[in-house]
Amino acid sequence: MKNISIIFSKASTFFPIFSWLIMLTERTPYSHVAMKVQDVQTGITLYYQASHTMVNTMSEDQFLAQESIVYSFDFGVDDNVAIAIRRFVQINMGIPYGKLAILGLTYVQFLKLFKINIKNPFKTVGKEYVCSQFIGATVEKATNITLPVDVNDLTPVMFYPIVENLPKIWLGNKNVTI
Repeated sequence: MKNISIIFSKASTFFPIFSWLIMLTERTPYSHVAMKVQDVQTGITLYYQASHTMVNTMSEDQFLAQESIVYSFDFGVDDNVAIAIRRFVQINMGIPYGKLAILGLTYVQFLKLFKINIKNPFKTVGKEYVCSQFIGATVEKATNITLPVDVNDLTPVMFYPIVENLPKIWLGNKNVTI
């Protein structure tokens, strides 16, 4: 059994305006979602994420130099799930950051001010990702867990209660609906 963590963080760099805007509109103390794993071959702690214009991986030192962890949720995963997570991340490495997704999610937030609820009009998951969409897609593609929200509509604030309710052990051969 391997351990992974889904973390919620906020930027700790100088003048992180984008992070502040996300926290303001989402009304949360965090603006980012990433997955923390231990590389089995090197022993290095890595963070999988969509940020800095693309899907990428950072070492723990690099990640913590830019982000402050606000919440962390730990999960045990069997070997099949650990391999599937790594495979999904590696296949998607370098996919662009979701500029259209951000535009769509901003539009959704704007309409909420007028009590109008819509889904993200831009369905770009797989072609581009924002952080919560990428980690949500990783969970769905690498496990038999079905999330209760379309990954295209996933924001950090929507993802938090889902992550809170995920099973603590992820097995590759068991279907789970949240």
